[in-house]
Amino acid sequence: IYGTQDNVFSHERMVEFQQFMIKNGFPYAVPGSYVSAYAQFLCGFLYILGAATRFAGALMVINFLFALGIAHRNTPLAADMPPLAMLAVALFLLFYGAGKFSVDDAMDGARRVRAR
Repeated sequence: IYGTQDNVFSHERMVEFQQFMIKNGFPYAVPGSYVSAYAQFLCGFLYILGAATRFAGALMVINFLFALGIAHRNTPLAADMPPLAMLAVALFLLFYGAGKFSVDDAMDGARRVRAR
């Protein structure tokens, strides 16, 4: 949320992000910048709530694989650590879900009760 809120709330920062994506050779850089920034921002809230975490994790896996494959392909490992960490979190949530204290778990519990 923190890392993308400036792109979401500031047109100038979004334009800077678009220029960064164009410079790094992202296909469809302008629409992709909106998709990436808003997906990261919204998935951050989904992570916090534990809602639709597997879906949010899948979106972020795709997002950060593109980021690492295109924007970080020629950067040193130290610069790759933040997107690698985000990719690791996204993979964890994709495969394991949010856990016991989450909206997802509460919804699953409600479904189990209705199924009885």
